[in-house]
Order: sequence, then structure tokens, then C-alpha cells
Amino acid sequence: MLGPIFAAETHGYDTIDHFTVDPRLGDQADFDHLVAEAGRRGLRIVLDGVFNHVGRSFPAFQAALAGGPDSPAARWFRRHNGVTPQTFVGNHDVTRLASQLTDDRHIGHALAVLFTVAGIPSVYYGDEQAFGGVKETRAGGDDEIRPSVPASPAELPPDGWPTYRLHQRLIGFRRRHPWLVRARTSALHLTNGAIAYRAAADGAEIVVLLNIGDNDVRFGVDVGDLAVSLAADPGTRPGDPLLVPGHSWVIFG
Repeated sequence: MLGPIFAAETHGYDTIDHFTVDPRLGDQADFDHLVAEAGRRGLRIVLDGVFNHVGRSFPAFQAALAGGPDSPAARWFRRHNGVTPQTFVGNHDVTRLASQLTDDRHIGHALAVLFTVAGIPSVYYGDEQAFGGVKETRAGGDDEIRPSVPASPAELPPDGWPTYRLHQRLIGFRRRHPWLVRARTSALHLTNGAIAYRAAADGAEIVVLLNIGDNDVRFGVDVGDLAVSLAADPGTRPGDPLLVPGHSWVIFG
């Protein structure tokens, strides 16, 4: 089994050309020789073909940048609209979400987005318990973000359970709105500290309000007949459903 051998910018997963062998590894003749020699020894070669993400130098991506949002190529690369991506807010190659955020009150904001935009949401193991971990550029630098898990849930740290229960609430909401997998998302309100967006498909819709600032924000958006389905602080919601306290969020659905 080989990692990506296609022409790429750096580590192999930022592909430039899926039909060219990375010159740092050799050329097509070298690859043909490898396949032939492996076959002669009774071995089969499996290539790691990662076709769902490419490098910035990938021709179609460059065409999208040059052509703007109305070109056939931006339309192809517009995230969450017209495609069904695998979505995540953490994975095995980056600093853990709980360590990346400068304010742990915003973990819920990241999860609210993950479970309300189009695609197939994925949760990296341990993130549901707010595991921390910083990726470092050194030998063994991934160890902290890829820890072993305890033998049983009883051995998990107690401070991770609120995040676990938040995952349960949001996953439950997602399961009640399966059409979100193919939703189209549009921004309704955007400032440095607050955003409102609508996700809609198949005649259904939800509206999400996110506030990461210190002050309360009243969103001047139209939610129609939608009611509050989930909130960061369900026990202390203000009387005005469009008023979102600082560092809080609300989902109408």
C-alpha cells in the first residue's frame, strides 16, 4: 500500500495532477517498473487515491479563483452547495478543536455549524469528549492528537461529559432533519462577532444564529414560523427569541 504518488504541492494529499507521478518519487517508467516487479513477486500494489481534496495549484481550483463565483469551475468548488462533502471540525492531522479555540465557550458554535450545514458530518474520536491536543512539527508530533482511549467510559475525565451531551443534542437534531445532507446555505447576517444563516432543501429550512462576542446581539432576520429548537443555554433563554446572549447560539427549526 502506497501513500499518494500523484504530483502534489507538498505532502501528497494536495494533488496537482492525478495523472502524473510526483517527480520527487520518479516518473511513469519507474512506476511501471515497480508494478511489474511487484507482480513478478506475487504482490499487488494499492494506491491511495484521495480525490475529494486537492492542492491550490490544481487546475480546476485555479480556474475557479480566476473565474469568480459564476464560472462553471467556482460553482464546482463552492463548499456545501451542490456537492455532498464529508464535513468535520477536527481530524487526525490538526490540533484538537478544544485546544485550537481560544475560548472553550465556542465549542458549541463549531458543533452547531457542523451539524447544520450540508454534507455528512464526522466526529473525530475524542472530540465528543472535548479531548485536547496540540499538533507539533517533530518526530512524534501527532502523538498528542492521537491518544489511546480508556478501556471504559467510566475512566473518561468528568469535564468532557457536557460536550458529549451537546453532541447528543445536535446529532438528534440532525437525525430529525435528514434533508440537511443536501441543504444549500445562505448568509442572512454577518459581522465580526455574529452570523446568521439559513440552510434549506426540499421545502424545509432552519435558521442558525451564532454570537461569539461579549455583548448580546439581536438579529434582525426573518425566521418565519420557525421556533427555537436548540440553544446553547436552553434554561436561560431571553423572552425575545432573536436576542442571542454573548458567546451563545440558537437554532430555529
